[in-house]
Amino acid sequence: MNTKIKPEEFEYDGLQKIFQLLDGLDKPYIILTDNWRNNQGELYRIQTIEPYRGEIEYGEFPEGYIPYRQDEGIELLLTHIIKGSVEEKRINLFVNTFNSYQYSVDEIMNRAGIRLPNQEELNEAQYVSDVPVYRKEKKGFFRDLFHGDKGTMMDGIKGSLEYKHIPYSIIYKGNMLTFRVIIPAPLAPRGHIKAYVHFWDRDAVIRFCYNDAGTELYKKSTYKSELLRFLNYVNQDLIESHWEDKYLETVRLRYAPRVYVDEFNSDQITFSIRIRYGSQDYYFAEEYISNNCVELMNGLSPYIFGILSGEVDVDEAIKKARYSKEPLHA
Repeated sequence: MNTKIKPEEFEYDGLQKIFQLLDGLDKPYIILTDNWRNNQGELYRIQTIEPYRGEIEYGEFPEGYIPYRQDEGIELLLTHIIKGSVEEKRINLFVNTFNSYQYSVDEIMNRAGIRLPNQEELNEAQYVSDVPVYRKEKKGFFRDLFHGDKGTMMDGIKGSLEYKHIPYSIIYKGNMLTFRVIIPAPLAPRGHIKAYVHFWDRDAVIRFCYNDAGTELYKKSTYKSELLRFLNYVNQDLIESHWEDKYLETVRLRYAPRVYVDEFNSDQITFSIRIRYGSQDYYFAEEYISNNCVELMNGLSPYIFGILSGEVDVDEAIKKARYSKEPLHA
């Protein structure tokens, strides 16, 4: 249960600054970027801005039953018009006050998937009683070729990658089309991660793996069993923690991927998920590819490759990854 508070009562300076910024806008509009309907984001009117503080949550830790979470945040009620009706959406910008990392204004807004519109975007929009009208989505390239939900997902991923300037290539072999993506990950070997999106008839398989340098580290390591134990823990507990957002704030996953060493693909350390076309999940696949899973893999890199090199003890890695109130890579 959340309690309303005054903006000056925020412990996080970033939240107070965001409240002052949004509350002081001459034109109360924002762009919601985490929106499957439009890859460039969609314009909304800010109807209400409510600061709040959540209840303290407790958990069982090695030190005992102690508090580990209390959220502070700002709830925004947003509106726009679609198909002639007003659609409302509630967005929360929040942080856990038990996390000592001080998120900046930009980081908090990016995590919530919002940004301020520029003057050109405000001028181009259409309004009814000051409420913006949703821009009709244009039919995309892949929807012309594949039709239906499969083509929609392809176009969504393609548009998101291009909008975020992430390089990709398209491989068409047999009856399967694959996106191959290279995504920056500073803590991973050679500073990047590879992603493959395989589009089958009824669903898509999204497969992430560390690059060839990471694979070579695994093949040469004498600590493979220790790594497999850590990956088993990641599958069993840590993924679900991130998925449910219980412990760590670095990643907010919409899906819980499987983590394994892929013996059929040169022993690549792999994170993968299968998404059925037409399910609600596929609307958010592009965010998962370009952001969520990459953040998780990047944060896990010091543990995975520290264990493989013998520099990190697996028990300490599990303990720190599970109970740390800091970002994984801190």
